[in-house]
Amino acid sequence: MKSRIRLAVSIALALVLGFAAATFARAQASAPAPTAVPSLDDPTIVAIFDAANTADIETAGLAARKGLHQDVRELGQTFLEAHKQVRQQGRDLAK
Repeated sequence: MKSRIRLAVSIALALVLGFAAATFARAQASAPAPTAVPSLDDPTIVAIFDAANTADIETAGLAARKGLHQDVRELGQTFLEAHKQVRQQGRDLAK
């Protein structure tokens, strides 16, 4: 069970870091050089949080639907449900 939790945490961390790196790379490639460093205000943080959870939900859904092994499908479903709840909590907090 501990190894499954470690695997789940490792996969989640890899997904979040991969999404963040890809988002940052896209933003850097398409944005002109900034003249001032923008601050991270609450609405921006909530938007980033929402986007990250949405990406995790989509990725977990792929694992749940297309995983070759039952363990992968179950883990994907677990992530899917958890990230939907967390995303909703963020949206509720933003109201």
